[in-house]
Amino acid sequence: MKFTPKRLALAIASAGLLTIYGCGGGGGNTPASTTFSGTAATGAPFVGASVVVTDATGATAGTATTADDGSYTLNFDPTKFSAPFVVTVKGNVGNSEETLVSVQPTSGSSTVNITPITHAIAALMSGTGNPLDLVANIATDKANITTANVADVEKGFRDALAANITAMGLDPATVNLM
Repeated sequence: MKFTPKRLALAIASAGLLTIYGCGGGGGNTPASTTFSGTAATGAPFVGASVVVTDATGATAGTATTADDGSYTLNFDPTKFSAPFVVTVKGNVGNSEETLVSVQPTSGSSTVNITPITHAIAALMSGTGNPLDLVANIATDKANITTANVADVEKGFRDALAANITAMGLDPATVNLM
Protein backbone atom coordinates (compact mmCIF):
# COMPACT_ATOMS: atom_id res chain seq x y z
CA MET A 1 0.00 0.00 0.00
CA LYS A 2 1.33 3.35 -1.02
CA PHE A 3 1.12 6.16 1.55
CA THR A 4 -0.13 9.34 0.01
CA PRO A 5 -0.27 12.60 1.94
CA LYS A 6 -4.04 12.09 2.31
CA ARG A 7 -3.63 8.55 3.77
CA LEU A 8 -0.83 9.72 6.08
CA ALA A 9 -3.02 12.54 7.42
CA LEU A 10 -5.90 10.07 7.92
CA ALA A 11 -3.60 7.63 9.78
CA ILE A 12 -2.30 10.40 12.08
CA ALA A 13 -5.83 11.64 12.79
CA SER A 14 -7.01 8.09 13.53
CA ALA A 15 -4.12 7.49 15.92
CA GLY A 16 -4.92 10.76 17.69
CA LEU A 17 -8.58 9.82 18.08
CA LEU A 18 -7.67 6.38 19.43
CA THR A 19 -5.33 8.02 21.94
CA ILE A 20 -8.04 10.40 23.15
CA TYR A 21 -10.62 7.58 23.28
CA GLY A 22 -8.20 5.39 25.25
CA CYS A 23 -7.80 8.15 27.84
CA GLY A 24 -11.44 7.92 28.75
CA GLY A 25 -12.35 11.41 27.61
CA GLY A 26 -11.38 13.21 30.80
CA GLY A 27 -10.64 10.59 33.39
CA GLY A 28 -14.22 9.62 34.29
CA ASN A 29 -13.19 6.00 34.93
CA THR A 30 -9.93 6.71 36.75
CA PRO A 31 -10.30 7.90 40.34
CA ALA A 32 -8.11 10.77 41.40
CA SER A 33 -5.65 9.99 44.14
CA THR A 34 -5.92 11.70 47.51
CA THR A 35 -2.61 12.83 48.97
CA PHE A 36 -1.93 13.46 52.63
CA SER A 37 1.42 15.02 53.40
CA GLY A 38 2.88 16.84 56.33
CA THR A 39 5.44 16.69 59.09
CA ALA A 40 5.53 14.44 62.14
CA ALA A 41 7.52 16.03 64.94
CA THR A 42 7.60 16.75 68.65
CA GLY A 43 10.06 19.59 68.19
CA ALA A 44 12.50 17.00 66.88
CA PRO A 45 11.34 15.07 63.80
CA PHE A 46 10.16 11.49 63.70
CA VAL A 47 12.81 9.78 61.54
CA GLY A 48 11.93 6.55 59.73
CA ALA A 49 8.62 6.35 61.60
CA SER A 50 5.46 4.65 60.41
CA VAL A 51 2.52 6.85 59.40
CA VAL A 52 -0.89 5.16 59.06
CA VAL A 53 -4.14 6.72 57.83
CA THR A 54 -7.32 5.07 59.10
CA ASP A 55 -10.69 5.94 57.57
CA ALA A 56 -14.17 6.23 59.12
CA THR A 57 -14.76 2.48 58.86
CA GLY A 58 -11.49 1.53 60.55
CA ALA A 59 -9.83 0.50 57.28
CA THR A 60 -6.23 1.46 56.59
CA ALA A 61 -6.31 3.97 53.73
CA GLY A 62 -2.54 4.31 53.38
CA THR A 63 0.85 4.08 55.01
CA ALA A 64 4.14 5.93 54.67
CA THR A 65 7.52 6.29 56.34
CA THR A 66 8.82 9.64 57.55
CA ALA A 67 11.96 11.15 56.06
CA ASP A 68 14.90 12.51 58.06
CA ASP A 69 13.09 15.84 58.49
CA GLY A 70 9.86 14.17 59.68
CA SER A 71 8.04 14.77 56.41
CA TYR A 72 5.81 12.16 54.81
CA THR A 73 3.57 11.82 51.77
CA LEU A 74 1.06 9.10 51.05
CA ASN A 75 -1.61 8.53 48.43
CA PHE A 76 -4.82 6.56 48.54
CA ASP A 77 -7.90 5.96 46.39
CA PRO A 78 -10.67 8.31 47.62
CA THR A 79 -13.39 6.07 46.17
CA LYS A 80 -12.44 3.28 48.59
CA PHE A 81 -12.04 5.27 51.83
CA SER A 82 -14.20 7.84 53.59
CA ALA A 83 -13.69 10.73 55.99
CA PRO A 84 -13.05 11.44 58.74
CA PHE A 85 -9.50 10.14 58.94
CA VAL A 86 -7.19 9.45 61.87
CA VAL A 87 -3.49 9.80 61.05
CA THR A 88 -1.07 8.09 63.44
CA VAL A 89 2.71 8.22 63.58
CA LYS A 90 4.72 5.75 65.61
CA GLY A 91 8.47 5.70 65.89
CA ASN A 92 11.51 7.16 67.54
CA VAL A 93 12.11 10.77 68.35
CA GLY A 94 15.63 10.86 69.62
CA ASN A 95 15.96 7.94 72.02
CA SER A 96 12.30 7.53 72.94
CA GLU A 97 9.49 5.78 71.11
CA GLU A 98 6.46 8.01 70.63
CA THR A 99 3.00 7.68 69.12
CA LEU A 100 1.06 10.78 68.10
CA VAL A 101 -2.29 11.27 66.39
CA SER A 102 -3.87 13.85 64.13
CA VAL A 103 -7.34 14.02 62.61
CA GLN A 104 -8.53 15.08 59.16
CA PRO A 105 -12.30 15.63 59.06
CA THR A 106 -12.71 15.88 55.28
CA SER A 107 -11.79 14.05 52.11
CA GLY A 108 -9.39 15.50 49.60
CA SER A 109 -5.68 16.12 49.42
CA SER A 110 -4.47 17.90 52.54
CA THR A 111 -1.54 18.85 54.69
CA VAL A 112 -1.91 16.79 57.86
CA ASN A 113 0.81 17.50 60.39
CA ILE A 114 1.23 15.21 63.39
CA THR A 115 2.47 17.06 66.49
CA PRO A 116 1.79 17.28 70.21
CA ILE A 117 -0.82 19.97 69.44
CA THR A 118 -2.65 17.78 66.89
CA HIS A 119 -2.44 14.97 69.44
CA ALA A 120 -4.12 17.21 72.04
CA ILE A 121 -6.79 18.25 69.51
CA ALA A 122 -7.40 14.56 68.72
CA ALA A 123 -7.79 13.87 72.45
CA LEU A 124 -10.73 16.27 72.48
CA MET A 125 -12.26 14.41 69.52
CA SER A 126 -11.95 11.03 71.28
CA GLY A 127 -14.90 9.77 73.30
CA THR A 128 -12.44 8.47 75.92
CA GLY A 129 -10.18 11.52 75.94
CA ASN A 130 -7.32 9.32 74.74
CA PRO A 131 -6.35 10.11 71.13
CA LEU A 132 -4.73 6.67 70.78
CA ASP A 133 -8.24 5.18 71.15
CA LEU A 134 -9.49 6.98 68.03
CA VAL A 135 -8.30 4.27 65.65
CA ALA A 136 -10.05 1.48 67.55
CA ASN A 137 -13.16 3.60 68.20
CA ILE A 138 -13.42 5.47 64.91
CA ALA A 139 -16.86 4.02 64.17
CA THR A 140 -18.31 5.60 67.32
CA ASP A 141 -16.06 8.68 67.53
CA LYS A 142 -16.37 9.75 63.89
CA ALA A 143 -19.38 11.92 64.76
CA ASN A 144 -17.01 14.05 66.89
CA ILE A 145 -14.47 14.54 64.07
CA THR A 146 -16.30 17.16 62.04
CA THR A 147 -14.87 20.16 60.27
CA ALA A 148 -16.67 22.48 62.70
CA ASN A 149 -15.49 20.61 65.83
CA VAL A 150 -11.88 20.44 64.67
CA ALA A 151 -11.94 24.15 63.70
CA ASP A 152 -13.41 25.12 67.08
CA VAL A 153 -10.85 23.12 69.05
CA GLU A 154 -7.98 24.40 66.89
CA LYS A 155 -9.23 27.98 67.43
CA GLY A 156 -9.21 27.39 71.18
CA PHE A 157 -5.57 26.28 71.03
CA ARG A 158 -4.68 29.19 68.73
CA ASP A 159 -6.34 31.64 71.14
CA ALA A 160 -4.53 30.09 74.13
CA LEU A 161 -1.22 30.34 72.29
CA ALA A 162 -1.89 33.78 70.77
CA ALA A 163 0.72 35.63 72.82
CA ASN A 164 3.41 33.09 71.91
CA ILE A 165 2.39 33.08 68.24
CA THR A 166 2.44 36.88 68.14
CA ALA A 167 5.86 36.94 69.85
CA MET A 168 7.16 34.86 66.94
CA GLY A 169 5.97 37.58 64.55
CA LEU A 170 2.98 35.61 63.26
CA ASP A 171 -0.72 36.38 63.16
CA PRO A 172 -2.60 33.93 65.43
CA ALA A 173 -5.67 34.13 63.17
CA THR A 174 -3.75 32.69 60.22
CA VAL A 175 -1.64 30.04 61.95
CA ASN A 176 -2.71 26.51 61.06
CA LEU A 177 -1.99 24.20 63.97
CA MET A 178 -3.16 21.11 62.11
